[in-house]
Amino acid sequence: MFFARRNVVAIAVLLALGAVPAVYAQASYNFNLPAQPLADALRAVGSQGGVNVTFEPATVRGRNAPALKGSYSVRQALDHLLAGSGLVLRTTQGGSFLVEMGDATGKAPSAAAQGKDFDFNIHPQNLANTLRAIARTTGQRIDFGADLVSKKKADVVIGRFTAIDALQRALVGTGLHAVIAPSGVVIILPGAATAGEGIQELPDVLVQATVEGLAATRVATALREIPQSVSVISQETLQQQNANGLADALDWATGITVQQNGTSANTTFSARGFGVDEVHVDGGGPITLSPNTTTAAGSPLDDLSEYDHIEILRGSDALFGGAGNPGATISLQRKQPQANDEASATVTIGSYNYYREMLDATGSLGFDGALRGRIVASNTDQDYFYDIASRKQHKLYGILQYDLTSMTMLTVGGSLEQVNAVPFDVGLPRYIDGADPHLPRSTALAFPWNRSTAHNSEAFVQLEQRFNDDWKLKVESTMIDQDSRSRIGASSSSGINPVTNTIPGVLGQGVASESNLAVTGDATLTGSFEVGGHRQDVIVGMDYTRQTYSVPQQDSELAGPPLNPWSFDPSAYTAAPPGLLTPVIDEYNYAYTKQIGGYAALRLRFLDGWSAVIGARDSYYRNETRFSENLDYGPPLGSFGFSGAPIRNVSTGVVTPYAGLTYDISKDYSLYASYADIYKPNSGQLTASGGLVPPVRGVNLEVGAKGAWYGGLLNGSIALFRIDQRNNPTYFNPGGNYNNPNCCFVDGDNTSKGVEAELSGRLTPNWQISAGYTFDINRENANLANTPGVTQGVLSSITPKHMFKVWTDYRLPGMDNRWSIGGGLRAQTSSYATGEACPTYDALGNCLGTFAPYAIRQGFYTVATLRAGYQINRHWSMALNIDNLFDRTYYQTTGEIYGGNWYGTPRSFMLTIKGQL
Repeated sequence: MFFARRNVVAIAVLLALGAVPAVYAQASYNFNLPAQPLADALRAVGSQGGVNVTFEPATVRGRNAPALKGSYSVRQALDHLLAGSGLVLRTTQGGSFLVEMGDATGKAPSAAAQGKDFDFNIHPQNLANTLRAIARTTGQRIDFGADLVSKKKADVVIGRFTAIDALQRALVGTGLHAVIAPSGVVIILPGAATAGEGIQELPDVLVQATVEGLAATRVATALREIPQSVSVISQETLQQQNANGLADALDWATGITVQQNGTSANTTFSARGFGVDEVHVDGGGPITLSPNTTTAAGSPLDDLSEYDHIEILRGSDALFGGAGNPGATISLQRKQPQANDEASATVTIGSYNYYREMLDATGSLGFDGALRGRIVASNTDQDYFYDIASRKQHKLYGILQYDLTSMTMLTVGGSLEQVNAVPFDVGLPRYIDGADPHLPRSTALAFPWNRSTAHNSEAFVQLEQRFNDDWKLKVESTMIDQDSRSRIGASSSSGINPVTNTIPGVLGQGVASESNLAVTGDATLTGSFEVGGHRQDVIVGMDYTRQTYSVPQQDSELAGPPLNPWSFDPSAYTAAPPGLLTPVIDEYNYAYTKQIGGYAALRLRFLDGWSAVIGARDSYYRNETRFSENLDYGPPLGSFGFSGAPIRNVSTGVVTPYAGLTYDISKDYSLYASYADIYKPNSGQLTASGGLVPPVRGVNLEVGAKGAWYGGLLNGSIALFRIDQRNNPTYFNPGGNYNNPNCCFVDGDNTSKGVEAELSGRLTPNWQISAGYTFDINRENANLANTPGVTQGVLSSITPKHMFKVWTDYRLPGMDNRWSIGGGLRAQTSSYATGEACPTYDALGNCLGTFAPYAIRQGFYTVATLRAGYQINRHWSMALNIDNLFDRTYYQTTGEIYGGNWYGTPRSFMLTIKGQL
């Protein structure tokens, strides 16, 4: 074991940190920029800090910026880059930065002329010339972007006016307005001035949120400029929510439904009625999320100690998603090394024997900061609120970056992870008729000898080459390997007899080994050029993914009395020898998948305020699955085997187009529309005529409006969406052809439509919020309503029609803002699972009549979380979270009568203590 047990080492590190003096700077960013052209450096700071930095190309042409390595605010970083350049920095009303020429002292010209009257005789002409004429006449410094005022006309300015009055007359009807920077410089910005409102002074700088991994051109793009629904979960939010696992984080994400899957350690996700099965890491190729997992180890991507933030795109990921569903795509962004020395240690102690320690250290390793590293170690030891089950997880992540040249950066890294668990398999049963037995929440039909272990390893390499101010090539490859072993006992495939209160049938145990290897590669070229004074962005690239999955498994029965879930005694059951009715079953499952995709996209800015993105992906997909089974009944019957022929499926030349359009109706608001397609190959299903069912196509149509306030620090969106998934294989065999298990299927169409709204960011500098609402209606086989024997109705009954999530944190005034208070709320309408069961029984528990449909329903529920934080000093902080504040009893997941039903966690407490340099 390469981690200390529980919190001994982490507490020692925390104590050591208290003796090291440092400056606490909450609003700083960790920059690691080589010496490079000033234009590149300014764009890099703007991208990392999420703020707009604008400048005239001629102003910075031929100028170079020094290396920037360390922790700075955005303003400090820009001041460092501009030191000695003769340029000055201004802030705009929206929170953007403007780089401009200064006078001989490096200061802007005086604004004394703003209150003086001048004689003007300016006739109608283009706006740029009118603004220059006003500046010449008054001596007032007026800054504007050439593309902002191009093709705009100014009316006459004739008479005696102040500089401000002249500007207001010149800007009438242009859709622009003027603001005064603190230095006195006048800046022209988009958006018409409010009637009766004079020229305003500018507030301090604010930072805007950007997305890169899921943006169509894979360059840092403001949320308001992306014509799809995108959310970002920041590191700050992850820490506040104690979201240490992927499921913890997505449980608070807008539009995402989280479900337990099979065991206490496995979860699945869905959005807009469809499963979420693709994830990207650092913008690499698509990786299938935990394919066909049968062991209880969970996904190797689950622990978030390695990742800085999460990006979520809802709808079809047409360009980068490969083969998948149209619900959503997840992008995980790794933590990066920093040039300045930093370290932090965090200890978390919670209910149900929850202990977690994490150490995160980064800094320069030599070569004047050209070589940098980061290491993150985490250790989790937890029980659950139900009996017996437990989990221990240990992870080590390391990353190195080296600046080969001022334009070339090499990154290598990897992680090791070990998981040891005593899992609870299957979940809780229901009564055979589907009714709720109201078992205690502490119930777990688990055996103390249940075991599941996993060894996960990851390695990655990235090379980033900048060619000039506008063009960059990024090449990366990642390997993720998971080997796991498990031995799990579980109840039989039946519900609880309502007469005897026992589960009929026998219990079983399974021993399985799972091997899952994923290798991805990606090469992406991004760049920009100007046409007609407008900046155009382009991306071309290719990605590769290969995944192999194999599971040999052996199942057998357990001998013992009928199971009573109210008085379950695991010691009463022993392994049953092979016999006439109790075979030992050996199974082998194998799957191989290879995806290759080429993609290209172009963002066109062709008119003021208008932007269009067009692109497409061309995909190759190959899949092979094999299955074999052997039943050993022991003597005298012996064993019987079955080995199915390999099923192979190849799809080539599948093109998934993407198109999006945005229009800025003001400086804060935009409208957008988009079309995104994704596909999923069939698994060998045949039609009645013997032909292959075509690949499944999932088209996401979306229109909406977005807003960005305070320079993008606060973002909002509302979207109307419709998803049409066509060619979904649906079993339909009226001819009774049972010789081929892949026959016979028809093309079913699934639909999902609804509304999503989201608000995220900072309402004030001290008040953070993330709120999302989703309304969704989904239907299965909507085109087969008149086809007998084909299921119609709700596509995903686990997707609630209404879902609302909000998380907030407010730093209280007074006491140097040491206290913060916040929390969250998750509310959703009913969800359910369906099946067939016996409705009535006699006194002995025998079924009377035929099976009838049932629904296992979880009604509307709300779960609240409360959080309080305190900044002890510059190095120490602590926070207390109370989850399920009102101790609501509810089913977080509904399943079948024999299992798959999981309670939500009861009220629980979690105390976090953090120390940092």
